[in-house]
Amino acid sequence: MKYPCSIIQDLLPLYVDEICSEESKKIVEDHLSQCSICKEIYDSMCNLKQENIHDYHESQRIKSLKQVKKKNTL
Repeated sequence: MKYPCSIIQDLLPLYVDEICSEESKKIVEDHLSQCSICKEIYDSMCNLKQENIHDYHESQRIKSLKQVKKKNTL
């Protein structure tokens, strides 16, 4: 592998959030295709991101419902 795992793992948060450069994206993708350890870390990060997105939407839904309930009880 051209780059050590430590560098790739530093780039992974940027890659997961889709804010890294095109060059970094290519480097990460090449590395992930060859390294099962970094791929596993990447998969875990993606799952965590999805859970956080779901939790955020759920909290917003609950907040909206509480506001409706409050308005209806006044």
